[in-house]
Amino acid sequence: MAISERAQKVHDELFPGHVSTLKETDPQARGHVAANLNVGNDRGVLLAVATQLLPFIGYPRTLNALRVIDEVAPGEKATT
Repeated sequence: MAISERAQKVHDELFPGHVSTLKETDPQARGHVAANLNVGNDRGVLLAVATQLLPFIGYPRTLNALRVIDEVAPGEKATT
């Protein structure tokens, strides 16, 4: 089954790019998160991928990924 060129770009950026950011320095991680946002993966997708990878990459790398996602694609502030 063939997929569209856009779908392939989204997949390529999300999986190999995002997983590799968890082992890289912050500037590179920020670049990968920004690239994911540019191909259409939103904050929710990035958070879901990072949390799904937790058993495989451990808490420290997951927390690093979540921090970088929060810095590059901040969510809405909670109101009290």
